[in-house]
Amino acid sequence: MKSTIHRGLAWGCAAVLAFAASATAEVPLGKNLLTNPGAEDGSGGPAVWETFTPGRAQGFTFTWDQRSAHAGKRCLRIDGKGRGIGLWRQWVKVTGGTVYVIGGWVKLDIPDRESSCCIQVVFRDADRKILRFLYFVTHRGTVDWMVDLPHPLRVRAPDNAVVAEVNCLLRGSGTAWFDDLHFARAPSGAIRGTVTCEGSPVGGATVGVWGWGKEYQETTDKAGRYEIADVPCASPRYILIASKEGHNTAPAGDIDIPPAGVATVHLRPTRGDDRFHTDPRVKFGPLRPCTPRNPDRTPPPAATDP
Repeated sequence: MKSTIHRGLAWGCAAVLAFAASATAEVPLGKNLLTNPGAEDGSGGPAVWETFTPGRAQGFTFTWDQRSAHAGKRCLRIDGKGRGIGLWRQWVKVTGGTVYVIGGWVKLDIPDRESSCCIQVVFRDADRKILRFLYFVTHRGTVDWMVDLPHPLRVRAPDNAVVAEVNCLLRGSGTAWFDDLHFARAPSGAIRGTVTCEGSPVGGATVGVWGWGKEYQETTDKAGRYEIADVPCASPRYILIASKEGHNTAPAGDIDIPPAGVATVHLRPTRGDDRFHTDPRVKFGPLRPCTPRNPDRTPPPAATDP
């Protein structure tokens, strides 16, 4: 049986400051904050990892598997026979407002259409109150080891988060294996350059990018120079926007920031006022094929997938 993977597809608006320019570029992961991420260490069980069944769900068995590892000799395994949730979990200290990278490997044998497995992250405050749930895509079917998708996932911790609960989760019945998990602070770098118009520096211009719920921006000095620091390295890459009253907005795309490095981008707006001041964020939403109720009224050049 093939795996069924539920994915969210991204779509963008015209006024974006950061977007999916390349899904195949090499992406830095940063230093892993998980202890024993490959479940290799321990005595009688994987060190640091603990098991949990929310609501005291029944029918789950947790195994420190020594026969099916992706790499090394061991991995985490969950077998389920019920309808609840069973998970291996580990707690990691985090800094609120920081962008983190999450990834891992998963293997599954889940024939039940109502069951699934995934990697999950739960951010909590100092009182362990839940602030945000983050799920990877869910899987079902029978699949050998694969990198959980989308990989690597980036997310900004809520401002008052102090700890993250990294979970290997099975919902319902079947078997899921997890190995070589990764949770790290996203590496960052800087963007610097100049803003000029007709060869003259443009002081007081706003230059910025948007990423993971935050706008990174600076204002140019009298010489038209700017530097935006501590921008997370990522693929998707960024679109940089420079704007100032009396000038047309100057965008620059396909910007790749190296870890602990600098991307140099020079922007050259022209005189005018295009009033490009719409919402600069990327929009996300689920997409699925559908058939119009009245195909004869489908406006050209729209296309349908029968």
